[in-house]
Amino acid sequence: MEKIYWAIQNLDTLGGSEMVSVNLANLLCDKYDITLIVSTKETGERLYLVSDKVKVFNLGINPKVTRLNNYVKKYKEAHRYLSLLFLVIKSTVVMFFGRWHYRKKIASLINKEPGLLICSSGESYLFAPKKVKKIYHYHFNSRLFFSFGDRFILAHSHKPNMFVFLSKTTKDIILTKRNDLKDKAVFINNPVRFESTLDLSFHDNTIIVIGRLIKQKNPMLALEVAKELKERKLDFKMKFIGSGALREMMDKYINDNDLSSYIEIKNETPKIKEEILSSDILLITSIYEGYPLCRSEANALSRPAISSNWGDTVYEVVNDGINGFVIDSFDPKPYADKLEEIIKDKNLLKELKKGSYQFSLNSSSDALKKQWCELIESVK
Repeated sequence: MEKIYWAIQNLDTLGGSEMVSVNLANLLCDKYDITLIVSTKETGERLYLVSDKVKVFNLGINPKVTRLNNYVKKYKEAHRYLSLLFLVIKSTVVMFFGRWHYRKKIASLINKEPGLLICSSGESYLFAPKKVKKIYHYHFNSRLFFSFGDRFILAHSHKPNMFVFLSKTTKDIILTKRNDLKDKAVFINNPVRFESTLDLSFHDNTIIVIGRLIKQKNPMLALEVAKELKERKLDFKMKFIGSGALREMMDKYINDNDLSSYIEIKNETPKIKEEILSSDILLITSIYEGYPLCRSEANALSRPAISSNWGDTVYEVVNDGINGFVIDSFDPKPYADKLEEIIKDKNLLKELKKGSYQFSLNSSSDALKKQWCELIESVK
């Protein structure tokens, strides 16, 4: 059985790229011998169901380094500027000056059992050894690809044999500026863990928000939407699934605006299917995304989305009026307007749930598995 090493960031913090990578490893482990190379030292319970056939190797990096953005926000709010300075220095040392150490560690592992390396995060790509065939599974959109941070990482890393982008739109936009990648770029959509299920049940107008409580996901906008719905005297519930640096700010906003009877915040859970099925509508308020897994999973479970215009791929998974609506604004009012329309019209919600289910039938695990196997065979 051929060997594959799949480098991810962590297993004890909820994240879309990790979930996708674990799902793919589980999907492919009957054909390949797969080892997950986890960057972050595990400090809590694993939040992903990793197959018994998949091995795990941990690099043991401090989570404050790999989740630097979260801690920067936390230290700033606490006015711990000296701690922040030391953390930035430490992170710089680990991520850039220490990358040879981690490259050597990964190279030593691969030398024992040669195989293909697949990198699913920026630091795992930065740590990729030179004399190893590798694929960079890029989980963000074209805007991030051309950002200073990502261009810096690409410039200081060994070039991959192939890039995998999450959508055709993202790939095409990138190739307009990077024609040199034409023969090294493919797109493969994210896999969905759940079988498509037509479920038209109602759940008290429950709105679910899934993702880390960080600036990128913009959960404060969701709370502003909840405040707007409350002021309109609508009957609803909103539950957040995730944790992160903005939790304290969110708690304060909830208390200041008397929203506690409407809002529930839960930590990450492996039982996300049950959480989605016990809701009616997915709300996405992200500033940017690559190809959010929660949107595809909600589709599979017949749940429409009210979504921000997060970037290149939004219209590939949200078809206006069919399986949800895209709001091209970060003002809470248009989100509340659309949610109010759906809450008051159960026939509309029912049709959107049907549309979400039908939309999910366009992709299958078997098709994605075939695409990944063909890609791996072409690179090895």
